[in-house]
Parts: sequence; structure tokens; C-alpha cells
Amino acid sequence: MKKPARRFFLKTGGLVAAVLAASAACICNSNSIRRITLEGKTMQAVDLKEQNKRKVYRQVEAHLYNFFAGNEKEEGYVNFMSKHSSEVQKNLKARGHKSVVEGYIEVHRKCLDLAMIKAGKAITEEDLDVVAENLVVHMEKEAKDTPIDYLHPAVKEGCKEFTKSRAGFFKKLIERNIENPRGDYRELVRKAFSREEYEKEFKAQQTAKIKLYGGFEKSFENYTSPIPGWAFLVKTFGPGIVRRTKEKSEEYNKKRDDIWDK
Repeated sequence: MKKPARRFFLKTGGLVAAVLAASAACICNSNSIRRITLEGKTMQAVDLKEQNKRKVYRQVEAHLYNFFAGNEKEEGYVNFMSKHSSEVQKNLKARGHKSVVEGYIEVHRKCLDLAMIKAGKAITEEDLDVVAENLVVHMEKEAKDTPIDYLHPAVKEGCKEFTKSRAGFFKKLIERNIENPRGDYRELVRKAFSREEYEKEFKAQQTAKIKLYGGFEKSFENYTSPIPGWAFLVKTFGPGIVRRTKEKSEEYNKKRDDIWDK
């Protein structure tokens, strides 16, 4: 091959190689851009869902505060129960209204936190055990001068049932509102559940509370006192006091928790 022709092919070959290399680079860059764009959109979708979950969370917290503390129109759970429970009366006297309200809210917040973490996933038995353990420790710390043994196994089992029901409800509420979390708590619940579904959830939570109060009753079996005859009185009359407290608690729940009658 003559030198001019050889130089032409070398130059042309080099040009083609450069074009091919540039094309490959463009394809790689295009793929990278596409991947980055897709990843960016995925992250945006994830961030949006997290923001929406937080919106539902805040509405639930606002509802819990209104439920336990009350408002201008309705008496809160704490004040209502102080008329029927000596334990609530003692706690109010020792710690004040704000602290007692926060203590009640924290019980539900632990279930709400579990629902937030497990939204879109399954709640496991291990999850329920962990939260139930945290609940009994929290209740034992909150309740002073009470004959109820919050660390009793029956109380923990009741806490586990309560967690399963309450966290399950919150989880559905979050998952079913994650695309459109507009509205207050009442509106979110009505969007997430039919009336029949909500009534079923409400009954399940009441059943779980009955088991929890049953654990309180059973815990008296371990009660001891240095005062002669006092342990006998607690074991004899304690379960009846717990049952009456449960009835008053249910009365208030039914009055305040009917989403469709307001």
C-alpha cells in the first residue's frame, strides 16, 4: 500500500475508533444519566412516602393529645378517669396533669412507632415482644403506689395483645393514607376504613384491652404487704376495682371513638 493511502486509512481508522469510543462514552454516559435519573426519582418517591407517613403520624399524635387531655368542648380521658380511679388521682397529685397525659400518650406512641417502622412490612412476634416489654417497663415506671404488678407475665401478655391490635390499626391507617395523607385524624380514618371495618378494628382493640385488664387482675396474686391483712384485702377487692375501672374506660372510649357519629 502506498504511503498516502496508508496514511489515509490510519487517519480514518483513528477517526472511526475515536467516534466509536466517543459513541460508547455517550452510551455509557446516557445509561449513567438514565440510572441516576431513575435513582433520583426512586429517592424522591421514597422521601415523599416518608413525608406522608410523618403527616399521618402527626395527625395521630394530635388525636391522642386531644383524647387524653381534652379540649374546650370535651372532657379528656385523664380528667374523666380521675373521677373513677384512685390510681389516676394519685398520679395527678404526684406528677401533674401534663405529665400524666404524656404518660398515657406514650403507651400508644410506642405502638405508633412500631407501625411507622413496619409500614409495608409484616409485624413479627419478636416485634410485639419487644414493644410489650417496653410497655410494661413504662407502665411500671409511670404508676406509683399501686398494688398492680406491671411486671407480671400476664400483664406482659396483655400488653402484647394490645400492641398487636393497636399497632396493626395504626399500620393500616398509615399504609392506606400514604399516597394522600390530607385531612385530620377523623378524615384519615374514614378514608382508610369503611364503617364496618372500623367497628371491627374498634372491637378488636377493646378485646385486647380486656385481656390487658385481665392481666392487671391476675397480677394481684403476687401482692405482699408488711401490714397485717392488707394483702388479703388487695387480693380480694383489687380485681373488682380493676373491672370497674375497665368499664369506665370502655364507657369513655365508646363516647369519644365513634368516628361516624360526629
